[in-house]
Amino acid sequence: MLDALARQLYTEKVNKGSIPNDLYKKTADDLLKALDEGLGGKSFDITDGRNTLKAYLQQNIAAFSAAKSLTQMNHMRSLMADAKDFTDFRNKCFDAGYQFNVNWLRTEYDTFTASAQMAQQWDQYRANGVEVFEFTTVGDDRVRPAHAALDGLTIRYDSPAIKRLWPPLDWACRCFMVPGIAERAMNDAQAGKVINDNTPNKLFHHHPGIDKAVVNNNHPYFKEAATHVGGKEKLKELDAQKNYGLPSVKKMYNQNKFPARVEMASETEYRDWWKDQVKAKGTDDFVLKDKTGLNILFDSVQTPGNNKSSFSYFKDHILQKSNEQRWSYAANLTDIITNADEIWSGRKNGRIVRYYLKYFDQSPMVVVAADSANTIIAQTMYELTAARVEELRRGELIDIKR
Repeated sequence: MLDALARQLYTEKVNKGSIPNDLYKKTADDLLKALDEGLGGKSFDITDGRNTLKAYLQQNIAAFSAAKSLTQMNHMRSLMADAKDFTDFRNKCFDAGYQFNVNWLRTEYDTFTASAQMAQQWDQYRANGVEVFEFTTVGDDRVRPAHAALDGLTIRYDSPAIKRLWPPLDWACRCFMVPGIAERAMNDAQAGKVINDNTPNKLFHHHPGIDKAVVNNNHPYFKEAATHVGGKEKLKELDAQKNYGLPSVKKMYNQNKFPARVEMASETEYRDWWKDQVKAKGTDDFVLKDKTGLNILFDSVQTPGNNKSSFSYFKDHILQKSNEQRWSYAANLTDIITNADEIWSGRKNGRIVRYYLKYFDQSPMVVVAADSANTIIAQTMYELTAARVEELRRGELIDIKR
């Protein structure tokens, strides 16, 4: 892979701001394994909070992987300035690749595993009503002196200092939190001073559980990548064509024959089809699992306890769009979720949103899912124009059918 990248860079066949698919996929795939390890599995029941947490952390890791890939390409491109010839340049790229993809990746993997564990731990503790936490080290000779100075420090869950104290506090940090004793809790001012004095790495001034992120946006990869994509301090949404190097929708339709979609003839057929999808007793909801192991809830007002307005639920929302007859193609839901051609993700006002794209012979289609009350729930589905699908093909590329 690095040999091919070196050749492409040397012959200027890679545009600035473009991410090679193989490089991005390798980085993302490796770090997503760290996520699975940290959460304790690849897939979780729709009622398990780890299912929703996974959606957030997947998006965060995908963003990091894209920024890292852009940073690596920019660094390798800069090596041409001092290269004597192609062989010298390739060797420099191999050295850089080993640093990015072996040394640093190993540390990132370990740290992101710990971050995912600590994000999950926060959710579990809070669900169980824990309000006071004690910082704890592993107690061996590898513990950083600064972290040892924090050992035993106890604060409340709502202290402003909790974000600075929640592990990991640095790369490969192995510290953790346990339920604390209320009487030992420091006041916010005291805790804030001690924590500030012993947490110098600003890259870890975030809370994996509260922020639902294994890495924060202050990481140099994000800043470095941003300067090469739009020239701004904050990395904008990456684009399918400009940054990920994917073909346009128009080009895909010119070069490929896509499958026909399943059609239903009436609303009655749609209702019967929905009934066949429901597997559990006492509910009119059903769940589909996507290729990454994430479960998506498709809900109905007819499920006991669902008491919002009927059109707030997916089944009934589709029927509401009677003028568009969305019910006529709803039978494609399973194929779109379980075999999506592309899965894109982003955060809208802090809430995770996922777009499942599938290309059919008649037109592209999308199913939109989002976090609602800590559950990933399908929001809508509809046909897409070529222009609209390009608008959705941006942000974090979670998965692509190859």
